[in-house]
Amino acid sequence: MIFDILLFLITLFIPIYLSSDLVYKPTKLFIFLILLIIIAYWYNIKKKKEKKLKENEIQQEILYMQCRTELSLKGYPLDKIDKMGKFPLFKDLCDKALEFEKNKKANEAITEFEKCYSMPQVPETEKISVLIGIGNCKFALNPEKNLKFAFEKYKKALILAKKFNDSEGKFLTLYNIGHIFYYSASNKNKITFNKKATIYLKKALKYSYKLQNATHDCLSLLGVNYFNIYKKTKNMRYNKKAMLSFKNALKFKSNRLALIALNYVSLGVIYLIEGKRIESAECFEAAQKICDENKEKKEFQIPSKLLNDIFKKFMRIKKQELLNEANFERLDLTNFDFEEMDFKDAKNLTWEQLSKVKTLYGAKNLNPLIQEKLKNEFPHLFEKPEQEE
Repeated sequence: MIFDILLFLITLFIPIYLSSDLVYKPTKLFIFLILLIIIAYWYNIKKKKEKKLKENEIQQEILYMQCRTELSLKGYPLDKIDKMGKFPLFKDLCDKALEFEKNKKANEAITEFEKCYSMPQVPETEKISVLIGIGNCKFALNPEKNLKFAFEKYKKALILAKKFNDSEGKFLTLYNIGHIFYYSASNKNKITFNKKATIYLKKALKYSYKLQNATHDCLSLLGVNYFNIYKKTKNMRYNKKAMLSFKNALKFKSNRLALIALNYVSLGVIYLIEGKRIESAECFEAAQKICDENKEKKEFQIPSKLLNDIFKKFMRIKKQELLNEANFERLDLTNFDFEEMDFKDAKNLTWEQLSKVKTLYGAKNLNPLIQEKLKNEFPHLFEKPEQEE
């Protein structure tokens, strides 16, 4: 475009310049010849470009008609084919691959994605999502074994996304690379991987705001990553960063209710560490409400289990406080749960009372004589209790 404008200006002003008396006739002729050569060269290049574009258009049209015919023979309605864009066969294969991926059939999805990637005449812009899909499926099959393979696919997709300024492609590749480093940090316990994950997730965040769920998902993983750094370093700065990430994540609309519940649980734990019990209780209550409303769905098992574990821990703390303060003289303790309780400050407990409790598994500082007698006559009290469903 710039060259065309420049050439136009030259052709406009050179004749005026040549017609002046400032230039000798031989020089005029020489300049005129040079100008003709430049114009001829430019015209030749332009024609070649136009010819190549025309050939590409014809090839794409032929390919489109071939794909249209092939899909029509497979029984696809023509109106459906026409909605698939310029590359209907490519779109059909991609849709199949995505369906396999959704149903956790990674090997079948990879086969379809690889067919997509090897298709001729399909532009590189269309192949960004294919590379990401291959990386995702390989990683899902065996994260440890295929980690490097997935990383290379994401990097290749990122190069193309940057080349064509594809915001969605940039987000997905940066987010997935961040997830790979997060996974590596979790398995190899290396804080350097956590920090690399943070770098990529923060970069991904810049491109997330136009995509559904993207900002929420990215901030959620960033929060988990910051909290893991806190657990390794005990640096409260990272605990506060995790808190901010989870709070910001919950501000964005998302249809991932299980992840929202997990975010509330995580935020509740962080508030506990900060000593903010009221805020913590509010978060756990919000998470519990979401889990109760969706208890039949499988994806809510993890947040529900976390809440159950947290509740048990709180109840244990509360029971311990009561145990330290209570006077147990003549108190009926039938079916009391004393798992991992410390009896150091317990007063007036008898062998008869403790023989009726539900469990003494992990109990500490029991009277040695009482403990020995109970172990001999009621050994089941010291066995690990079965987990309640």
